[in-house]
Amino acid sequence: MKKAKPKTVTVTSRADEFKDEGMYVFDRSKKIMMCRFCDCRVSWERKSVVQLHCSSGHHVKEKEKAKAAQSLKRQASLTDSFEQAKKNKIDKEVFIKSTVHAFVKANIPLHKLDHPDIRDWLKKYMPGSGDLPSSAWLRNHYLPIIKKDYDEELKKSLEGRKVVVLTDETTNRKGEAALITLFLVLPDTSNPDPLLIVAAVKVLMATTGDETSKAILHTLVDFNVAHGNVVGLMSDSAAYMTLCARLLRELGLTNMVHLQCWAHKLDKVAKVFSDKLVRLNECVAKTKKLFKNTRKRKHRYLKFLKDKYSFSQVKQPKLFPLPVMTRWGSWRNSVEYLAEYVEDVVAYAKTIPDSDAVKSVQYFKKLTNEDVNIIKCEAIFTVDYCTSVTALLIKLESSKIAFSHNLYSSIREVQKVFSVLKSTTDVKSQLYANTKNSLSSLSGSKCKNLLERIKGVSQKCDGLFFELMETDVGRKFFIASQTLFNSSKLVMGPATREKLLEAKNNISMLSVIPNENFIVLHGLLTDNVKEIVASRPKPPPGSDPTLDALKAMQTNHSDFVAMCLSVLYMPVSNVDCERGFSAYGDIMSPKRTRLKTSNTEIMMCLYFGDDFNNNYSPDDVVDIESAQTSEVASNRNEEEFYADPDNPI
Repeated sequence: MKKAKPKTVTVTSRADEFKDEGMYVFDRSKKIMMCRFCDCRVSWERKSVVQLHCSSGHHVKEKEKAKAAQSLKRQASLTDSFEQAKKNKIDKEVFIKSTVHAFVKANIPLHKLDHPDIRDWLKKYMPGSGDLPSSAWLRNHYLPIIKKDYDEELKKSLEGRKVVVLTDETTNRKGEAALITLFLVLPDTSNPDPLLIVAAVKVLMATTGDETSKAILHTLVDFNVAHGNVVGLMSDSAAYMTLCARLLRELGLTNMVHLQCWAHKLDKVAKVFSDKLVRLNECVAKTKKLFKNTRKRKHRYLKFLKDKYSFSQVKQPKLFPLPVMTRWGSWRNSVEYLAEYVEDVVAYAKTIPDSDAVKSVQYFKKLTNEDVNIIKCEAIFTVDYCTSVTALLIKLESSKIAFSHNLYSSIREVQKVFSVLKSTTDVKSQLYANTKNSLSSLSGSKCKNLLERIKGVSQKCDGLFFELMETDVGRKFFIASQTLFNSSKLVMGPATREKLLEAKNNISMLSVIPNENFIVLHGLLTDNVKEIVASRPKPPPGSDPTLDALKAMQTNHSDFVAMCLSVLYMPVSNVDCERGFSAYGDIMSPKRTRLKTSNTEIMMCLYFGDDFNNNYSPDDVVDIESAQTSEVASNRNEEEFYADPDNPI
């Protein structure tokens, strides 16, 4: 048997054997084999030599590099090309919409994107973004798309939930009547916290009940809110809003209760002090004129205080907080300052040269010591008695505080002080200690006149409280809420069965609960409230035993708890609409009055839509210190600036 001849190895056969490793015949006549990856000559005679080259680190690295480059150069299929183009288009749409949303949310005018430097910056750091559409196209094309997405999200949040409509009207910079509409979405079984959203901003042809009711109905239709789910309308006390509420009920909103803003009503009571105490109010006005827009005078006044109290440090040098008519509580803050610093203000004004003595300076120079004492007594009285009014007013500034069951009891608690002063024959004996002590600085006749003014203020405040509560359109609702859920009432002992059912019938939201079930569950709530109150000798600030008791019942009686929370979270003020007007003014600035009404509404919804829920919590406890006005805050900043007398002006 013949042996098989060994196969002859040629340069061609060796190159074919290691073709995957990049070997090829460079010159057949000279028998030269090259490595395509390493670009070098490889000896082909021995297989082990070729294998050694292929396993070298340099060859492996160059081979991987060549494969990566080859994959990049590979022509994409038609399907892949379409998919990539589609993805790029979607990504660009998402980027454009996100950019527009971010600019609107931050209230940055879209025309800023047309600036060449902005375009160059985007092109440099965000590849592909330099070809953004023009601002006009963004406003006309993309803003409606974003608003549509916003509305769809709101429709999901509103689906099947009880809603209170908050609405108010203002005049915009074009002289048009702008109506803002907010939705307060009340708690339900799956959402124990309320939700406040901007629904619409409409321009009315006329400020009438008919036009307003039509605008509200259109907004409800746009968001698919069923008429039966609208349980309240919060507005101011204007006559056309009363007509609007009546028209809405006639048009199908039969479950709706009309509520009027109690923050505005309490402001009327607070203004009694400035109206009746004319001398004090004049001093506040003159002090404001003395320091308003006078940087050098503020600087000198602070230096005057520092020099005067540098050793004793009885008082801290600080500026007068300027009162603002549209800022609740700011006038009282100014009075509080004068109660402590009025002598210093007068003393400083008298140091101003006659050449610089404007009318406000001349006023202080003419004041006698007795005049100053009278102003100080009136200021101390105002601080003692007006503080409770303004503190309650400021507490009502959030619609997301559960307060409907405590409103009337809190008002009566404030009213009680004025009722005592009104009915007594010896006013001085019933005054608070600070006010009573301040009267010792006055002569007999001056003291008697001041006591008459104090009694006049008390009579006016007491009468105004009584009138506002008697004429309140939501009186039945608030009394029923107090009867059923006020913790003090529950601890003292529940009302009779007849009164409980009468109160229940005055609240339409509770009508779906059978009477017998309601009596049993309300009894359980009463027991829980009593236990909570007994376990808290000193309740923490802002706590509410009724709310805590309802939360404890959440697991076993979720439907009952949700309906009760809806009653408690019914709004008692319309202040959030005022905040909406502030945002509306930011958007329609003097340089942006040519914005379309539709675009203004979209920007308003996006700019201010979520801020209610981000900035205001149901557990917030608002007090006087946390409710300073922006102008007062500005004064405080200036105070820090002028605290150093060597700081150059």
